[in-house]
Amino acid sequence: MGDTRSISNAVMINLLGEKGHDGLAKYDGLENIMAIDGVYVHLYGKKYTKPFRKMGHVTIVDHNRDHAIEKARYVQQTLKVIS
Repeated sequence: MGDTRSISNAVMINLLGEKGHDGLAKYDGLENIMAIDGVYVHLYGKKYTKPFRKMGHVTIVDHNRDHAIEKARYVQQTLKVIS
């Protein structure tokens, strides 16, 4: 099976359409979070958003668990899918 030790910490955030937004998807705050080291955005290519529709996810990787969690919370507050 191989070595199962952890080599890094990772946190995943689902990217959902915002409540009250329905139409062509716009990603508010995307440039801000892409500038952060260890933050990887995965968009699913869906053209239209609606409330709570899963539009992608963001993976945050950091050797320090607390830093990974801090970055994830920032992503949750900053990146929004709107129309």
